[in-house]
Amino acid sequence: MKIYGILSKVPFLKRYSFKFLFVAFLGIHIPLLAVIGFILYNQGGGFSAMNVFLLVLVFTLIATVITLFTLNSLLAPLLKTKTSLEEYADHGLIPNIPTGYNDEAGIVMKNVQNTIVKIENMLSTQRDLTSLLSHDLRTPIAEMIGVAQVMDPDDKEDHELMVKQIVKSGENLLEMLQSILTMMKLDTLELAPEDKAKTSLHSMVNHVIEQSSSRLKAKRLQISNEVNPEADIEVNETFFEHVVSNLINNAIKFSHEGNIITISSVSNHGEVTLIVKDRGIGLESGTEHLIFQRFTKHGREGTKNEKSTGLGLYLTKRIVELHNGKIEASSEGRDKGTTFKVKIPA
Repeated sequence: MKIYGILSKVPFLKRYSFKFLFVAFLGIHIPLLAVIGFILYNQGGGFSAMNVFLLVLVFTLIATVITLFTLNSLLAPLLKTKTSLEEYADHGLIPNIPTGYNDEAGIVMKNVQNTIVKIENMLSTQRDLTSLLSHDLRTPIAEMIGVAQVMDPDDKEDHELMVKQIVKSGENLLEMLQSILTMMKLDTLELAPEDKAKTSLHSMVNHVIEQSSSRLKAKRLQISNEVNPEADIEVNETFFEHVVSNLINNAIKFSHEGNIITISSVSNHGEVTLIVKDRGIGLESGTEHLIFQRFTKHGREGTKNEKSTGLGLYLTKRIVELHNGKIEASSEGRDKGTTFKVKIPA
């Protein structure tokens, strides 16, 4: 790959075919130029026709060997790609093919590498979904069936509790299914500039707060929208509202009764930072990055035993990254609350 890498830096050899033609051109003309130069340098040396013939033959052989070696080296990108595909097909080894070249061979390497990574991500998602479907989705369904089988319509108090339990299990199941469907969409989604538009962050937050009013009342939580009314962001409104909704509902889930949730923003150099701060159960040290993993094992039940799918913050991070943004979480420790910051282009 070294020779290919060196030739790729030459400005006029941008195409893969130009590299071959350039090497072939040198291979043909260098022997001729070498012979002419040698004869001119040794004028009066009395070269015979046989000497000239032998001189041309030697230089030609040397140039041919160098040319063939160089041309063979130029095949390195294709050979590496072939070997990587075989290793992935036979042993499941994920390759590390260079993706920084822009000629035809470079594009092939880049496409193969990206395709294998996408395939592996899809297989990983399939394995995770199989595990989720075989356990996590069966649990709420089994709970609903079990509760329905023992319900006694004559016992009004017991009947009401059981209905609430069925509703809660159904809500958990619906949330999980919605998360799975969103994840499957995001795995193949690419946002184009025309998919985005200027959106009022303040209005979006207000809309999500209205949708979450029943959850807020259930825990007697206060929520303060301190987002700058003039803070506009360039986003796909449908998907980014999912980010705001996830963060607010996450804050509700992990807040204690009577707590306050604060939502604010900071604008700086063409970038808006959305800040969602709660005063709930907080994060354990070292888990600030782990909570964004898909099907994270660091998901916890809420303060009212609300279930976690392990997908909410993963989906939030994916959507933020699709908008060329960043998300981070911080906490001073257990029961000291959590702060999420989302930086997004304005």
